This record gives sequence, structure tokens and C-alpha cells, in this order.
Amino acid sequence: MRKSRAVGIAVVVLGLATVPPAWAQIVKTNVVLGSSVAFGFYASGAFTSQFINGSLSNSYAALLTQTLATNGWWVMNESESGDATADAIRRFPHVVPAGVDEVFIALSPGNEGLAGATNPQAICSQFFSGISNLIALTYQNGSIPLLGGVIPATPTRGMNMAT
Repeated sequence: MRKSRAVGIAVVVLGLATVPPAWAQIVKTNVVLGSSVAFGFYASGAFTSQFINGSLSNSYAALLTQTLATNGWWVMNESESGDATADAIRRFPHVVPAGVDEVFIALSPGNEGLAGATNPQAICSQFFSGISNLIALTYQNGSIPLLGGVIPATPTRGMNMAT
């Protein structure tokens, strides 16, 4: 993680930036580890091709970037479309820097295969186990885990959101 003594903060950086600008005064870092909704795909009901610090501009990671930047936070969005908990566990050591302040875990049971599952309880148990493992990895990394629920705006592939 690069830090600088210069005064200033990057509020909006266009492109896929994952390292803060050299002139930014970074106090703390938050890594968002999620799936397509956390990345921003159709997060507000519409697709956008504009980026804010590596996040699609309509994602909550982009909103976190804009909100927290004035307080010295750097938000890294390491979300991948389609990621299930096993994918995030596999990617964790490669995308979450050691000792980062917070890891915002934002995954959905939908990517575990919940839609149309013949045994939804098994899928939910698999999801719970994966989230528990991610929390443990976060603590082992010296970071604080934050959990965010990610539910699509509309049911997908026949998924009944009430069950």
C-alpha cells in the first residue's frame, strides 16, 4: 500500500485504479470483496460504463469511495461477477493486502446455486460456511470484516425470493 504525506484526497479516479494516487493522504483502506452487484452491474437498475476508482459508478463501492474519501479512506473494489464464496476464498490472498483495515464481504447465495436448487437448505449452509471462512480469513489477515447482504433487484432464473 503506497502512502504519501501530501495533503489531499482522490475522490473520483476514472479507470480501474487499485492503488491510491501518490499525492493522496490515505489513512485507512477498505476492500470490497463481492460479486457482480458489489461491482455495480445493474446495481441501480441500469448499466453504466463509467468508473469511480475501479467500481462501476452506480455501485455501493463507488458510493463508499465518494463518501469515505473525504475522511482519508481508500476503497478497493475486488468484486468479480459470478463469484461464489469458494471463488472469493480462493482469490482472497491475491486481492486483499495484508493488514488492510476492513474487508467488506458482499456476496449472494444466488451465486452458490440457490436459484432452482432442489435442496435450498444445503445451498444456504454452503453459503454460511463460506461466509464464515471469509470472516476467519479476514481476521487472520489482521482486518475487520464487514458483511453486506446482496440480493438482486429482481428474482433471477425463476428464483423465489420469499423462500
